[in-house]
Amino acid sequence: MKEYRTISDAELMKILIDPKKIKILDILKKENLTVAQIAKLIGEKPSRLYYHVNKLEEADLIQLKETRQNGNLIEKYYGIVPETRKSFDFDPALLAENYRAVMDSIVQVLQPGLALLEEDLKSGQKSGLHVDCHTNYSNFTEEEWRGSHDKMIAAIEGPGQKNYQKESEEPDSSSDQEKKDRYVHIILSYRLSDADDKA
Repeated sequence: MKEYRTISDAELMKILIDPKKIKILDILKKENLTVAQIAKLIGEKPSRLYYHVNKLEEADLIQLKETRQNGNLIEKYYGIVPETRKSFDFDPALLAENYRAVMDSIVQVLQPGLALLEEDLKSGQKSGLHVDCHTNYSNFTEEEWRGSHDKMIAAIEGPGQKNYQKESEEPDSSSDQEKKDRYVHIILSYRLSDADDKA
């Protein structure tokens, strides 16, 4: 089971829901890199990334790991701090206070995928874009529905990863827990580089 780090600070939450900062964190989970190297990997100008890297460093999510002399330049290599490897959970009161920022970040992630899906569907043939959407309607109890999320996320994370399972409160013993309701799961996935190419 993954360890959870509960976030109760608004500024830190805004950093962790920013798509560009999430990209940087994902890259640095694999290896220590300079800002220029990160920029090349995500197709961005280094000058536009310094702000994001500084914010991540100020929030203690990444740190300067080493410096190397390269001619007259000193190259700074950044990496994530161990705490950043944990999964994050946001304090419900914090989410309530900042729900608009959270919704905006979700829309920022969904919009490129939906645009790619639309382009792929309109082409009427294989467009070469890596985008897919699957919709499934099912009857679940609340407990089964919550468990379905854990299974999907574990499958997406792949073999060798710890299973995603959020610590939950004591299960409700009421009969509502056994009642089945209709749920829909929508899985949208797309290749980030396709979205970056269209931006």
